[in-house]
Amino acid sequence: MAIELDHATVSQEVPIGPFLSDTDGKTAQTGLTIANTDIKLWKSGATTLVNKNSGGATHMANGVYYATLDATDTSLVGPLVGFIHMAGALPVKFECRVKQPTENVEYNYWRHCLFFDATGTPTATTIPIGAVGYSDLPAWTTNGAYVGMMLLSLYQYSAVSRVTAYNGATKTLTIDPPLPFTPSSGDSFMLLPGAPGVLADGAITAAKIAADAFTAAKFAALVTTELQSGLATAAALDAVDNFVDTEVAAIKAVTDKLDPALEFDGAEYRYM
Repeated sequence: MAIELDHATVSQEVPIGPFLSDTDGKTAQTGLTIANTDIKLWKSGATTLVNKNSGGATHMANGVYYATLDATDTSLVGPLVGFIHMAGALPVKFECRVKQPTENVEYNYWRHCLFFDATGTPTATTIPIGAVGYSDLPAWTTNGAYVGMMLLSLYQYSAVSRVTAYNGATKTLTIDPPLPFTPSSGDSFMLLPGAPGVLADGAITAAKIAADAFTAAKFAALVTTELQSGLATAAALDAVDNFVDTEVAAIKAVTDKLDPALEFDGAEYRYM
């Protein structure tokens, strides 16, 4: 089985052996001096072998040694095979597989979780990110990187907010709703990927319910607006009054002319 190693990572130990006598094939060779140049590495896709970057191998027990591989040794992702042929011992081969550091959590919900301490001068709505721990990923320097993620306060477990903005240059989160307390530098927080329960843009919150509630005050305002919209204004009434005055005057002018031209014979009016 291949030994799994992280890509371009220092201080990764691998066991090598057992080294057995090339005479009888069973006697453990416990006193070998194995230098880095004795350890030949084949990296993925290579057509030649290269020496281990630095440091040899140290005996552990029963002819089994260990070597520490560094970032140079694990510079390529894929299979990595080591070959060692020491005088007096049978050849030994060890097989490794170099993987991306985050590969083991590629399908894990927690792969993007971040634990961090607030730094600088945090507020209820803005939190600068300090050192990130317990994560395969460093803090991003890209604007908007954490927007939509859920912020959980490890100081007050009931405080949950949503990241609405992120300044990559200053590594500062902007959150909503505001925290119910003013955090201090050194307070611990956790960022979780978006999931059921996260306060998304369209989420129903108590604040939204309160803002949209149909209250007595809103009802009164609506009724007043409707009533007022159906009432004539002073200007409209004045216009109607002027129109009536004009029409009445015109009618009177006609009737005034009719009076001298008519006579009443006791039964009806007739023109003279």
